[in-house]
Amino acid sequence: MPLDPVAQETYVEYVAGSHAWPEFSPYHFVDGSPYDGTGLPQLPDIEAERDRHRIVSFEMEPGDCLVFLAMIVHGAPPNRSSHRRRALATRWAGDDARYCIRPGEVGVPTEDTGLQRGDLLDSGRFPVVWTR
Repeated sequence: MPLDPVAQETYVEYVAGSHAWPEFSPYHFVDGSPYDGTGLPQLPDIEAERDRHRIVSFEMEPGDCLVFLAMIVHGAPPNRSSHRRRALATRWAGDDARYCIRPGEVGVPTEDTGLQRGDLLDSGRFPVVWTR
């Protein structure tokens, strides 16, 4: 959810259909380095083969909300514009989501959760925010 208008040169881009690809090692947004120790293959160089993919982006204004599956390949270029690019990003899971420890570095903090492998995500770290 952007807090500032998003200029086209700084749009987040999404590779349509990539949520169905095999799993690849995630990359750090700050420096583009892959996560350490995941044992997963590196993502193909999307930028070098842009014409082979359907890449989509969206004009957004403050208060707009875009929801997407985290497994979709996504990223944005460095913000070299004169405009700030601030946003609020949250992660949500369904009520059937289970705790799973994966090897190597992960993007979601998993230390001291109080959960065991296979437990439902229901803890101080992963609170239930809505039920039917």
